Amino acid sequence: MKLGYILIRGVLKVLGRLPLKFHYACAKVIAFILRDVVRYRRSVVMINVSRSFPQAKYNEITDIVKKSYDHLARLIVEAIWFGASDAERFRRSRLLQMKNPEVMIEAFQNCKSVLLMNSHFGNWELIGGFFCGNYTDRPFPMSYPDSYVVYKELSSKTWNDVFASIRTSVAGKDYTGYIESKAVIREAVRNQGKKKFYVFPTDQSPYAGASVHHVKDFMHQKTITMTGGAQLAHKFGWGVVEMFMNLRPDGGYEIEFEKICDDASPYTPEEIMNVFYEKLQLRIEAQPWNYNWTHKRWKNND
Repeated sequence: MKLGYILIRGVLKVLGRLPLKFHYACAKVIAFILRDVVRYRRSVVMINVSRSFPQAKYNEITDIVKKSYDHLARLIVEAIWFGASDAERFRRSRLLQMKNPEVMIEAFQNCKSVLLMNSHFGNWELIGGFFCGNYTDRPFPMSYPDSYVVYKELSSKTWNDVFASIRTSVAGKDYTGYIESKAVIREAVRNQGKKKFYVFPTDQSPYAGASVHHVKDFMHQKTITMTGGAQLAHKFGWGVVEMFMNLRPDGGYEIEFEKICDDASPYTPEEIMNVFYEKLQLRIEAQPWNYNWTHKRWKNND
């Protein structure tokens, strides 16, 4: 396992040192292979997009599908490039730029802690470069030691370690906030009285044993989702902020924050999740190709 990790990580680091423009050129080939050669989850993508846009014409559906594979290929090459970057290299790229950092700054200043809800909209693999995207004159009152990024452990230890090294590359070797979902509540209890923010991937099908909420209508479909992050925010009285990665015209991502509440304790986890999905749907409808349609997040409809 260790040898496999060393080999994979070594190859990815060598590739990652190549310019970002080179990676984007490769992404065009990768998109073609995924979409038209191996047809990676092509039926899943077609079904998801068609159900989500029931009024769209066939040519509109196929256009979204085509662009979504272009986006998927970009995610792959951006993650490889990101995994070989330090904070300075990533900041110079301006791949992430915050539109309204003041929302997150004020939430962190005013709330006990903050639940930062993100989704598979944009490139979630770049979240480790969060602090590098603030180009305004308002400095963050928090830094990497104040943050936790939640993930679900993969069945393959080798690939789990590879993704961990990629996602935390910009944060540095000493970063300890990349935590498995089962450990979150322990960390939340341990950190009571300390200001922290917890980044949760939120738009996924529930894991086995996870708390479940039935969203009435997300993208015109019945949706089952997890409520773990919202439950913690409700229990501990955290503020809740949504983070969106809108695709910019130049190909980078614009991070936009939207506050849901300063104190989640008066709201049920289900109410919080409903607001999250309402806001997410508006983003997807505006940039449908900027969402990952290959996930089977509507399994209950099959």
